[in-house]
Amino acid sequence: MDVSLIPSWDVISVLGVVTAVLAYGLTYIAKAFLSGWEKAMAEKAPWFWNGIIRLLSVLLGAVSGAGLLAAIGGLWTWGAAIGCGGGALSTTIVAVVKKRIRAREAA
Repeated sequence: MDVSLIPSWDVISVLGVVTAVLAYGLTYIAKAFLSGWEKAMAEKAPWFWNGIIRLLSVLLGAVSGAGLLAAIGGLWTWGAAIGCGGGALSTTIVAVVKKRIRAREAA
């Protein structure tokens, strides 16, 4: 493996944060469209709904990471890997924030 192809830590950090924000925004938009379909089908979300949304966030992070890193001259495979981390980071942050909001509402 050629070490010169590995992105630097500052590129990894910036790309991770940018893909997390992009994944959150794009997932939020997709969820708004899909929730209308979900409400038309049934009042309660199906059991697999949360898994699909989380997977969508990771996939959107991978695609945006691959595109962004390729645009600045890096390997798209590294961008996809970093973007997956960004999408997972986005999903984790949303889950933690929702948990804390529910805890405050219950108190």
